[in-house]
Amino acid sequence: MDKVNEVLSSLPRRPLVTKCQAVAMATQLFELNVINHSSITEMDGYDDRNFYIQGSLPERVQSLKNGLSSSGYGEYILKIVNQTNTNQKHLIQSQCDVMSFLNAQGHKCSTPVPSIFGTSFVKCKIPRTIPTGHIAETTNSREDRRSGMFEVYNGEENSEEEYFVCAVILLKFVNGKVLNKTTLTTQLLFDAGVALGRLDHDLKKLGCLKLDRTGFIWDLATVGEQIEPLLDAIDDKQHVEMVKEVCETFRSEVSPKLHLLPKQIIHGDANYTNILLTSGCDASKPQFGFIDFADVNYSCRVFEIAVSLMYIFNIPCDLNCGRSRTAGHFLAGYHSVNPLSDTEFELLPVLVASRFCQSLLIGAFSCKYLCPDNTYVMETSNNGWKNFEMFWKLSKDEVMKTWLEVRQ
Repeated sequence: MDKVNEVLSSLPRRPLVTKCQAVAMATQLFELNVINHSSITEMDGYDDRNFYIQGSLPERVQSLKNGLSSSGYGEYILKIVNQTNTNQKHLIQSQCDVMSFLNAQGHKCSTPVPSIFGTSFVKCKIPRTIPTGHIAETTNSREDRRSGMFEVYNGEENSEEEYFVCAVILLKFVNGKVLNKTTLTTQLLFDAGVALGRLDHDLKKLGCLKLDRTGFIWDLATVGEQIEPLLDAIDDKQHVEMVKEVCETFRSEVSPKLHLLPKQIIHGDANYTNILLTSGCDASKPQFGFIDFADVNYSCRVFEIAVSLMYIFNIPCDLNCGRSRTAGHFLAGYHSVNPLSDTEFELLPVLVASRFCQSLLIGAFSCKYLCPDNTYVMETSNNGWKNFEMFWKLSKDEVMKTWLEVRQ
């Protein structure tokens, strides 16, 4: 149990925020005039709270040409970042800088709207519970009781037992269809890989931007040390042994070569729900957007494509050409604009298996100990253990041979 408590202390916890609070934050911190309250929807989130909101912004923001209509009306995501990430110095600002940079480079991605203070985000103090005797307690709805209950954080010490301190960001909504909900073809997967390759090619220009997140549990570099302590969350002995095998293979084959792998800023979580086929595109020239930059970090470039390949391998549809070949088309697109070295390519199968371990184990651990009501954290597990086992049993040489054939 000591090991479990140690892991729990390092993992982020989602703050408790309601729709009414979200509206108050959007209105007071960003001057968003919420037009359609019935459209406000809480979106999926692993560690953060995300609310879809429709509204219009004042002229001071419209003049910045943030992709708004002439009336300033638009669609937005209000993100309330967990306290763990909020407390990491420079992290949230660096994430916002990455999004703004990519937008300036012509990529369709979430971008921050300036707050009333002219900043990309605002730190807020949010109560963990309703204070006794608070006027809101006299209302009937729990939503009403928590509405408006936040204040701008002034930097003073406060009780962590009473409050979350969270960064609040208003992001432009990227309209489109997530990759795993589209009608996939080999060409579409190739084009999506090209889009990610171009994204990374541009991210290479940014340097490190204070995004070297040492020990970050979602960084593939940590698999050898940080995944096995999570095994308490699963009961299947075969799954436990498979995870141990992957972690040992990572330590023996990947860890000694980490210093040889090119490093740069990467998105860090370019999975099939964070890559969008954007609406209004010419079908013959698909365009893609990227959302959720919470895992952006300075790490090995090959980790980016390994993460994506794991999720492509886990998509229910395999295009009748086998899952390895299906993923190979995405890899071929990425490689065509951002070529991998021989060392990077050689390590891909183990890295894909390592991401399966990360996603399945962190999800299971979070669901068991942190947030049993958040079904999103278990999304990978719907088909994940079956596809993970299938992938791990494949011959590494055969997988690489298939990917090389598709690439050529």
